Amino acid sequence: MISLFRKIRQQLLRENRITRYLVYALGEIFLVVIGILIALGVNSLNEQRKLKEAERVLLQQVKTENEYNLDIFSRNVGYFQNVEKNLLEMVNALTDSSVPNRDSIVKSQLNSLLDISKVDFSEEYLIRYLNASQLGENELIPDFIEMKDLYQALELASKTSFDYKFASILSWLEEAMDLSTGEILNMEKLENGVFINRIIILGAIELDMAQKMQLGMDQAEKIDSLLTTRLIK
Repeated sequence: MISLFRKIRQQLLRENRITRYLVYALGEIFLVVIGILIALGVNSLNEQRKLKEAERVLLQQVKTENEYNLDIFSRNVGYFQNVEKNLLEMVNALTDSSVPNRDSIVKSQLNSLLDISKVDFSEEYLIRYLNASQLGENELIPDFIEMKDLYQALELASKTSFDYKFASILSWLEEAMDLSTGEILNMEKLENGVFINRIIILGAIELDMAQKMQLGMDQAEKIDSLLTTRLIK
């Protein structure tokens, strides 16, 4: 094709037909420009397709990660939904020796309290998606940002609760119960006002954690629904 254009151009120059040559030259330039634009368009479409596919893969990873975190919520939600009632029940049992099944209540609530440790959510792919600037703004971004902030708030609240339990509760219980079996060895130690005040303070910490857990679970369920809809398109 290039050889043909060159021959036509040389023929026009030999015949001194300048006007026709100029028209031909402009036509040739126009065809070249059109070819470049078509190539750029095809390349742009390919790049967009690759970005869409990369986004889809990343969103699937976010969904898998979110399902893992939903499992964490489901395993802890029972405790946090009842934490206020359970701690009040334990405080009441510790301050009133006439409560029926007193020892059983205190033992059960203390073991439940000690069984809850720090939560550690997975948010690697969520953050990757938020940091992927080439994906641009879309309707998922606000919910993803809210979820990331909730994870960070929950992990901080969880650490605060865990540290308080370790420093102020567990150290006291070492002298009052068998930590390996959960059996109470010294009820008088647990009836002490200092320990009861520590349980009340822990209750305030755990209630804050419970509220954040419910918000986090609601948001994780919302994101799961959004991602399911997005990925089936």
